[in-house]
Amino acid sequence: KHICCQQHSSGTGRNAASKFSTSSTGSYTRTQNPVWVTPTKDACIFVDFDGPDKDDRIVQHIYVGALDQLLVTDCVDNDMTGAVIYATEPNSRNNCDQSRPDRPVDIAVAWGQKPDLATSGALDLGTTVLALPTVGISKSVSPDRTLAPGEPVRYTIRVTNTGVVDLPAGGFKLFDDGTVFFQHATYTPLTTAYSVEQNGGGTSVFATIPDSLLGTPFPLDDPSSGYVIPVGLK
Repeated sequence: KHICCQQHSSGTGRNAASKFSTSSTGSYTRTQNPVWVTPTKDACIFVDFDGPDKDDRIVQHIYVGALDQLLVTDCVDNDMTGAVIYATEPNSRNNCDQSRPDRPVDIAVAWGQKPDLATSGALDLGTTVLALPTVGISKSVSPDRTLAPGEPVRYTIRVTNTGVVDLPAGGFKLFDDGTVFFQHATYTPLTTAYSVEQNGGGTSVFATIPDSLLGTPFPLDDPSSGYVIPVGLK
């Protein structure tokens, strides 16, 4: 499927002249930075080609089935800079005029070059945003120097939602194998806790994690269960 803002026919027809054309064949206008969009389920995909700050806004929409691919190009200035793309549930199949803005649909988006559309001298650059849960995990230690006997050590594990999909509470587990470390150190009971940091800074939640009653008291080193994160990450 292909959508381009140069076509001006009205309606949601499937013919090649329609601005909502779903034709996957034919001669497309040269462009240097097309965008590919794939919804996780049946969706109406809306495209604001120049963004909300432009006076000459051209907003189009098209129905796209689950996991189908939509090619988006700006046939006016061949530039997708500032474009806003989002998706909502349709009320019924192929009916985007009555879509559900209160029911957004997750989409995967890729921006790059399409060789048969690119003009001479176009940079072969691109990026991808997946509509799947992705997290970043890091671990730090304090103090990070040579330790004296009996000196306490504090480890911090930071879990960050690096994707565009909200992570629900209880949606993933954390496992930290302390086998090697505890051969040379002793775990202090009831010293494992979690906190939630808001985007603007500050902590909104802080709670102690109960020690384990099986194996070691350290609550994160059970490979069979791990620790279920009880809060969601947006």
